[in-house]
Amino acid sequence: PEAAINPLRVIGYTLIDSVEQGEELLFVTAIENISNSDMDSIQVSYRIIDNQFNNQPFSYVIKKPLLAGDILYDTIKINTHSLIDLNNLWYEINPYVGAKPWQLEQYHFNNLFLHQFYVSGDKKNPLLDVTFDGVHLLNGDIVSPSPYVVISLDDENQFLALDDASLIKLYINYPTALGQDSLVLLDPSDYVFKPASMPDNKCVIEFQGNFVNDGVYELRIQAQDKSSNISGAGDGSYDYRISFEIINESSITQLINYPNPFSTSTRFVFTLTGSEVPENMLIQIMTISGRVVKEITKEELGAIHIGKNISEFSWDGTDTFGDKLANGVYLYRVIVQSNEEDFKERNVTISTSEGTTTLSDKYFKNGVGKMYILR
Repeated sequence: PEAAINPLRVIGYTLIDSVEQGEELLFVTAIENISNSDMDSIQVSYRIIDNQFNNQPFSYVIKKPLLAGDILYDTIKINTHSLIDLNNLWYEINPYVGAKPWQLEQYHFNNLFLHQFYVSGDKKNPLLDVTFDGVHLLNGDIVSPSPYVVISLDDENQFLALDDASLIKLYINYPTALGQDSLVLLDPSDYVFKPASMPDNKCVIEFQGNFVNDGVYELRIQAQDKSSNISGAGDGSYDYRISFEIINESSITQLINYPNPFSTSTRFVFTLTGSEVPENMLIQIMTISGRVVKEITKEELGAIHIGKNISEFSWDGTDTFGDKLANGVYLYRVIVQSNEEDFKERNVTISTSEGTTTLSDKYFKNGVGKMYILR
């Protein structure tokens, strides 16, 4: 008998010579009996030799006999996770066992096949995204004592799924009386890990914070993909860091409008502290004589949260009836309540050319602020 390897006999298949790291390589070939004599089951042996000359042999038996003039088809699936650069696939049928082949044949040269393939390594860094109660923070921002933190890691590789919780490590640096680091590695039981579901290669961690003491905390994250590409912090370092402040007492800073003066519209900026947003919030806009010309409710302002807020609502300088107000100076005051009790006002220190002062000293008098309409 005489068997021969002939990949060209596989209809609808083309030899693949380039894949991405993690992409499964399929090698399909036909094994053809080109003689008039039957053969028994076919022994197959193959090995992958990487660019460092590492290799591991594999062998198995195709149990169906290879009869005269018949063809058997064989498929190998190769995991390319650790195969970077140029690789060699040596494929052999009816290999020699000692000095003799598995079974007698006329020739052996056509029992060997070499296929070279290239695996392009994954070198792109995954993208890390962090939100507290749905908001992207700046360093030092105030957040709720029990923020809902969502951390997502997104990788462009479509073959190496982010399905391993150990790819991400979370640390909390707690405030101490001496200002020293008190860094704690969170246990995976402290948060919920949601693995990536292909083809959207994005995993998510959901973490419910519980920070009982006032002070400045820091969240540190170390994250990488399956190819050990780190998410980075933009400066080449491994850790992503964001600091945040906890103030358990419910309070609100003086509300200011921006821009001020304005011609077409203005929004309202303020910061809330504590664990819950106020039940009621009302902005009253008045003439300089004290007549209320416009009231803006909490519902009109849009979604608000603990921390820094910029209202979704922008006021266009019209009164309650939709008529444009005249140019000039207008006063406004804010009423903020929960359980029929007023929120405490918190002063914010600012720097001026005259030195350090508070926001209320510069822009407010007796809790009443000024805004200017200039069309």
